[in-house]
Amino acid sequence: MKTRIIAKLDCKPPYVIKPVLFDGVRKVGNPIELSEKYYNQGADEIIYLDVVSSLYNKPIDINCISKFATNKFIPLAIGGGIKSLDDVEKLFNNGADKIVINTSSIETPKILEDISYTYGNQSVVVHIEAKKINGEYFCFTECGRNNSGIKVKDWIKVLNNGIAGEILIQSIDFDGLMRGYDYKLFDLVMTKSKIPVILSSGFSSINNIQEAVENFNPSGICLSSLIHYNKISLKDLRKL
Repeated sequence: MKTRIIAKLDCKPPYVIKPVLFDGVRKVGNPIELSEKYYNQGADEIIYLDVVSSLYNKPIDINCISKFATNKFIPLAIGGGIKSLDDVEKLFNNGADKIVINTSSIETPKILEDISYTYGNQSVVVHIEAKKINGEYFCFTECGRNNSGIKVKDWIKVLNNGIAGEILIQSIDFDGLMRGYDYKLFDLVMTKSKIPVILSSGFSSINNIQEAVENFNPSGICLSSLIHYNKISLKDLRKL
């Protein structure tokens, strides 16, 4: 598979956890051990998300990030609780190649301009947590807890103005179920976005992933449940 394969680690330090529908979390392992496993299986990139920082209104644990990033020979995109350029600088100084941001980018959009101006927009991945309500997709923040009231299609218009290098799209309604992805959501985002998009949430099998790649031609496919629970191997996916 030529499309980038990305392993996503949702972390509540010191553990990797896996929510279902952004709720009901389960511990699935150690971030250092799992990242090494996925690197050895052929992952192109790893996304590390501290999923409780914004929820609990606390800064990301830089000590955990520093330990996690040591001796990693693979691009790392790291996010969670980012509120300022100082937070971003700490992440870059402790091993991040890119930052992933959601809550503060919606609450204070200027932070995206500041980060892009300082570090370049190629270093910014905007995470969209989408949920369908009355036929419209809305952007949620704080790990799927808060409806921002902003429609996904409107937020993408803002992001198209050069303040982000990539979008990571997740479906709250499909995440962790491993029953297949949200076609309508992916189609909406891929149609509206002028910047690269990483697809995530709900994939059920290697064939399902291949179908999404053929339908949407994303910049990356991001996986968690399927690989955490050994439903598929990245080595097998890589052979496609």
